[in-house]
Amino acid sequence: MALVDAHQGQGTLDHAFIGVIPPVGRMDFFKNFLAVNQTAKNINYSFVDGSSHALIEKVKNTTLLAAFGTPSQEELDDGLLEHQLVLEDHVVAVLPLQHALASKSEIGLSDLAYENVILPQKDTGSYSIISTAFSLAGIKPRQYKECSQIDIVMDMVENNAGIALFSSSIVDLYKREHVVTIPLKQKINKSIYLSFLRRNRRNKLLTPVMDMVTH
Repeated sequence: MALVDAHQGQGTLDHAFIGVIPPVGRMDFFKNFLAVNQTAKNINYSFVDGSSHALIEKVKNTTLLAAFGTPSQEELDDGLLEHQLVLEDHVVAVLPLQHALASKSEIGLSDLAYENVILPQKDTGSYSIISTAFSLAGIKPRQYKECSQIDIVMDMVENNAGIALFSSSIVDLYKREHVVTIPLKQKINKSIYLSFLRRNRRNKLLTPVMDMVTH
């Protein structure tokens, strides 16, 4: 897949590929981004979905111009990349309504040590962020599953298969009737960024996207 396709019809049309983690497609700011297609002259944007880590790797090898996702700390510190904050967020616990912890006003990571925790897949920025938080707290969940398909995870939680950890904005997008959201005592930041190569900051294909994010 090329970063730019050269021709369409009688004129020249630049074609840019943007990576998007699935939850972003449901968010209001992304709907605003879709309007860029209507206002950016001679630029056609196409979208590729995937995990944050996989998309950022494609940004680094120039398959993608940029990606909306949740970078790991290592990726945030990568000197080749620049990350523009899109949505600042934090992690909350998602529990079945009948769970013993569901009545608490907040819970700590230590409360989850003996619970069946559902974590994101290992190749995601979300996994890196959450597993690092557990490690810094000196806690290793006794049992855990891995799944990054949010609809499936929410179904698992609703059917008492475990406790999940999601950013609060994502939970709002995937609500379930028999699931509750509890704040964590430890604040775990899990924000969404627009990630791109630092050398592409002034790329004419990227400018409309960056302008949308900053307004």
